[in-house]
Amino acid sequence: MAENLYIRIGSQAQDAIHWLIHSASDEEIIASGKLSNASELVQLSEKAQQRQVIVLVPSCDLVLKSLNVPSKSVRAMHQAVPYMLEEELAQDVEQMFFAYGDVSNQDQEASTHQNCFVAAIDRTLMQQWQQWFADANINFKKMLP
Repeated sequence: MAENLYIRIGSQAQDAIHWLIHSASDEEIIASGKLSNASELVQLSEKAQQRQVIVLVPSCDLVLKSLNVPSKSVRAMHQAVPYMLEEELAQDVEQMFFAYGDVSNQDQEASTHQNCFVAAIDRTLMQQWQQWFADANINFKKMLP
C-alpha cells in the first residue's frame, strides 16, 4: 500500500501544522490532525518512517515565476535567472535558493514560449524549515508551495 504523509507547515515555528496520511491505492485519507507548532513535529516521526513525506510550504514565502530566458544551455539559464528576477525580489539573490521546474515535457504551444519555471525562497527560511524536520527525525524529498 503506497501511502503519503502530507505536512503543511507555517512560516514561523509557532504556527499550527496540519498533516494527513493519504492512501494512493485506496484513494482515501487514513488519518489527519493538527499540531500546535514546529516543536511538536516529533509526534509525526513514527508515522513518517514507512511513508513518503511531502512538505507543503506557504506560497506567500516564495516567488513563483515562468520566464522566457534566451538561452540554449540549461546551465546558462540557471545562472541568468536570479539576476533577471533581481528587481522583483525583496533581497539579494545570493541570499535566495532557486529551484527550477523540468520543462522538458511541457507543451511548447501551451506554455506560451516560457522555457523556465522557477521558485525562489529565502535560503535561511528554507534551512530553518529543514532543521525543524531534522530535529523531529523526519526525512522528506519534496517541498511544494
